[in-house]
Amino acid sequence: MCVVINLSTEYSPAPPRAGFFIADSLTALVGSVVLMTRLGDVSRLILLQNQGMAEGIVYVLTNPAMPGMVKIGRTSREMEALLSELYSTGVPLPFECAYAARVGDENKVERAFHQAFGPYRVNPKREFFSIEPEQAIALLELMAVEDVTPAVQQEAERVDVEAKAAADRFKKARKPPLNFLEVGVPIGSTLQFIDGEQVCTVADPRRVEFEGEVISMSRLAQRLTGLDRALRGSAYFTFNGRKLSEIYDDCYSDSD
Repeated sequence: MCVVINLSTEYSPAPPRAGFFIADSLTALVGSVVLMTRLGDVSRLILLQNQGMAEGIVYVLTNPAMPGMVKIGRTSREMEALLSELYSTGVPLPFECAYAARVGDENKVERAFHQAFGPYRVNPKREFFSIEPEQAIALLELMAVEDVTPAVQQEAERVDVEAKAAADRFKKARKPPLNFLEVGVPIGSTLQFIDGEQVCTVADPRRVEFEGEVISMSRLAQRLTGLDRALRGSAYFTFNGRKLSEIYDDCYSDSD
């Protein structure tokens, strides 16, 4: 017996809700799901593959000179050529690859991402979005056939070898590491993980306490998400209903 469940719906982007971007965007990413049931077998879900799919790479890029923005796009050609084109005379530093994945249908996935993050798009004629890289990465991982981030980042570093050191210096000098006291979060404050369930306590100016262990927010974010890549911990915790990353950015933007 084969039962087809169609989950596709008309999608109209709603105002963003902090911490719930995955749930709000799934309808833009999931097309149809087939439930295959056989007597004596375990039911399993498989994604339908549409005819005419264009396999390619969908990428999430960041640039040290463009804080608070990511570029989401797709390509079926060599990434090094694309990255070289993006590094034009009007861009002071090369782009960096936050995440890149090979997908079954690059056109469909890119359109879904642009629709899902439409409210955050900086310019309708450009593929730049005012979001955290982790927001886009979390969704792209659901559609990924293969993670090609390491290879793409190597290509990105070859675009301008000398500029890499300059980019590292720029990132270190631009803003200091998060200090809870400097951004108005007292020691002992309760921080909530974006899933709405887990909480931790501010232990000292730079670390939190979780289940009796004093740990950095980045390490705790890795543990709670199950991801092993570098994460911006402040993007995963809220204080009084606001993301710590937003509080941090507002604090240092006002002081510029």
